[in-house]
Amino acid sequence: PQSPRPAGRALERPANDDLSDRPEPKMRLLVDCCLGVVAWSLVTNTVHVRAAMAFDTLTFSSSACEALGLDAAVFTGGCARLTMCAASDASGALGYRRDGGACESAPGPTVRVAPGATYGLVFCVPTTFAADDWSNVHTHGLHVSGSGNSDDITRHVSPGDCVVYQYDVARDHMGGTNWYHAHAHGHTERHVSSGLYGVVLVGENERVFAAADAAEGNATADADVRAFLANDLLLVIAYRATGRDEGQWYGNRAAAGDTFDVVDRQWYRLRMLMVRADAEPEQLVFGAGCQVHAVAHDGVYRRAVPRAAASNRYVMTGASRLDVALRCDKSAAGESGRVELRVGNGAGHVVARFTVVDGAAASSATPVLRLDCKPRAPSLSPAPSMAAQDAGVTGAPRSPAAVKR
Repeated sequence: PQSPRPAGRALERPANDDLSDRPEPKMRLLVDCCLGVVAWSLVTNTVHVRAAMAFDTLTFSSSACEALGLDAAVFTGGCARLTMCAASDASGALGYRRDGGACESAPGPTVRVAPGATYGLVFCVPTTFAADDWSNVHTHGLHVSGSGNSDDITRHVSPGDCVVYQYDVARDHMGGTNWYHAHAHGHTERHVSSGLYGVVLVGENERVFAAADAAEGNATADADVRAFLANDLLLVIAYRATGRDEGQWYGNRAAAGDTFDVVDRQWYRLRMLMVRADAEPEQLVFGAGCQVHAVAHDGVYRRAVPRAAASNRYVMTGASRLDVALRCDKSAAGESGRVELRVGNGAGHVVARFTVVDGAAASSATPVLRLDCKPRAPSLSPAPSMAAQDAGVTGAPRSPAAVKR
């Protein structure tokens, strides 16, 4: 397996460019930075509020393995099929379709995986595409093998063909926000700009939670911890070029930006993905009324979680991900009760609005418990032998005829 990449540089502006005079988050935090997994504990009544824009989810199952002619004993996390598709209108948008679902573009269906399981993804390109319009799938951020029938960007899926991807997610893989996208050399910029990408969410590592529970008195067994981890918001920020030097920003597919309802003074984990083919750095600015602390960069938790100083300014580039702890105060949000998130220099472009609504009482303050261990790279379990792209998995199909439809 390929070695896990380093965490990389932080994405925030310098400390003198943030609102560091705001108080630290009022939450209890457990971190096992040796294994790179974090658990939050909030003493509060968590209320789940969803984004206005809902995304489809790709579901892996053992029954799908059987239907696709794959061995469920190999793919312990289940199997699923993802098919490249084109919008029915004249927009030129491309996307992905799960079995039984509609064509989803910019982003495609959200993929959820868990540490310690092996997943089988059958990827197909229909014959409705031109003969030279081949594609493939690249997972961006997963610590998996980069060769064989795993995350090999040189795999070639022609129209009328299907291949199987095998993803062995290590049992100590860090939970976090990642993404997948088309990576066919010669087509990548056009494919990604047209909508061939989606979000990959790796679930939190229960194995490390158990270790933290033993050391810290079962704190992560508290229902409030689980509620906060599930109380997340997802924002995909995408730039689509409309000309040589012109383009349009979107927040969750909406040119005017998506709208989230958030409960007054309640903590949320906001997961953000930025998609821009030219990978230019862009500034993100949260308006007054929200307290924001960095949690993770590119699917990797910070050593100090969350960052002690609050900041309403961050920098992201195309392909980067940023998780933040977000809490908005209705009394500070102005008469509209709404806080905007803008991208770009100057006035920027609105990609999200947070409407602060009444709800549960705010949490009480509790300190950070443990942040003193030295981080180390997670160990990866050896991957199964992968002799050839399509011969390393039991029942791996090479063509659509070999896959039950």
